[in-house]
Amino acid sequence: MKTTTNKVTNNINSTTMKTKLLTFLLAFLASIGVAFADDSGTCGDNLTWSYNSSTQTLTITGTGEMANVRYAPWYSYRS
Repeated sequence: MKTTTNKVTNNINSTTMKTKLLTFLLAFLASIGVAFADDSGTCGDNLTWSYNSSTQTLTITGTGEMANVRYAPWYSYRS
């Protein structure tokens, strides 16, 4: 009886540790993606913009009219 209890306890501890490790790994991988992601978004119905911080290049792609806004979404990157 005691052996069965020990096996169950070991299985629970093993599962808990695996869950914690997986949670940490997923959080770490998600943070890497955020750290290296350049900004991008939409600026019209069929227009997208992207900013490459390493080359300081703003690229606008698509067709149609650009949205009429007071400040462009990439305003914070002006220099």
